[in-house]
Amino acid sequence: LSKKRIGLLFMDSICQRNKISSTAEGYDSLAEEWDRRYENPTIRYRRSIEFDVISKNIKKGDKVLDVGCGSGRHTFFLLEKGCNVTGIDISPKMLEVLKRKVKERKYSLSLFLADCNNLPFEPESFDVVVSIYGPFTHLRNSVSCIQEMMRVLKRGGKIIVGVENKWALLPLIRRVLKFEWSKIIMLLREGGKFT
Repeated sequence: LSKKRIGLLFMDSICQRNKISSTAEGYDSLAEEWDRRYENPTIRYRRSIEFDVISKNIKKGDKVLDVGCGSGRHTFFLLEKGCNVTGIDISPKMLEVLKRKVKERKYSLSLFLADCNNLPFEPESFDVVVSIYGPFTHLRNSVSCIQEMMRVLKRGGKIIVGVENKWALLPLIRRVLKFEWSKIIMLLREGGKFT
């Protein structure tokens, strides 16, 4: 590798680390209120599709890694289906919220504060790896995350990934106007009147 290429790789690594740090801080600030966004009918519908796809690709007893588990949207679904679930997230606050919910619902699972680019598991540890609207929404370069998912996946296992469509209406508005979800939903409920 040339010095220029090594410098670019190093800078990309620093930028990726900084982005991970700011993403974690962002989710930390939203953790306590995060589940409220699922009260939205559009998100509930999208969730039903996600659950259908997951259901078709898991079976009771599967060892499943939930990458970017957040407050447990998919984690609890997997637990209810009889899977042995391990969750990772980069947000300590999201993991605290999830731990509290796990205790209230009397489930058992392993949770790790971890980055998807460096999963703390042995090779071929999981039957299924799930990451729906998790880290792929935030990564500039998702190759190392995909490589890590493949590394921890057992031979013949499945990876289920969902990413935000960059042309979907609400994410597009959010990017263009730099609004928070709650403000976008409020505006749409008001008939799109921007005041």
